[in-house]
Amino acid sequence: HDIDQGLLHWRNNRLEPAPLPPVFEGARVESIQVVNTSRAWISVADSRLVTIDRDDTVTVHDMPDDIGVYQAIFQDKFGAVWLGATRGLSRYQGGRFLTLRRTEAFPADSITAIVEDESGFLWIGVASGVLRMDRTEFERAATDGSIGLRHSFYDTSDGIAGTPRWFGKQSAARAPDGRLWFVTSRGLSILDPRILTPSRPTSNVNIESVIANGQSLEAVQNISLPARTVRLDVNYSMPTLTSI
Repeated sequence: HDIDQGLLHWRNNRLEPAPLPPVFEGARVESIQVVNTSRAWISVADSRLVTIDRDDTVTVHDMPDDIGVYQAIFQDKFGAVWLGATRGLSRYQGGRFLTLRRTEAFPADSITAIVEDESGFLWIGVASGVLRMDRTEFERAATDGSIGLRHSFYDTSDGIAGTPRWFGKQSAARAPDGRLWFVTSRGLSILDPRILTPSRPTSNVNIESVIANGQSLEAVQNISLPARTVRLDVNYSMPTLTSI
């Protein structure tokens, strides 16, 4: 994508303008991904999606306004195209879209990367960490609003260096040995799906101090609080593998 000439593609040993409709003139391209070597998915900054097929057939897809801008585009081994936006996740399969918006239970803020592990689970880089998701759980949650998306979540407390970041292109990849590489705010983080467990082990918590009604108490087991305690402050610490 060129700021002055717009979207270009390489054909006949030269760069030529892509056959986009005039309405897209001057639009900023956010992401481009080619799937099956026959279709290019193009996301522009106003939340619209465009596909261009090998025969130059152009299709404009009107997406929900509240989903934000699509950044990460990924095709899984079953041919489904996953599109990560700034406020949710969409899937294109069988000629139709299915979208799941972010919620408190599904923290899909600013999806920057999507990658698939050897077992078929999707790993999604979001603003606060990395989600691990079963594609069948996405189907259930997106078609029934009363069902929350069951997923695993990993962040700096699990050893990830910083948080996933978007730099204009796909920022996660699976290596030949099965490990997943994510670009983060502090460099690179490597996750091995074969040894990561969905449930996180509980960390030991150390109680530093206890203050009841402004009075410091000794932090001991089976502590007794003064009568008519209306304010209780507990300061504690716990180990973490990295700093934010």
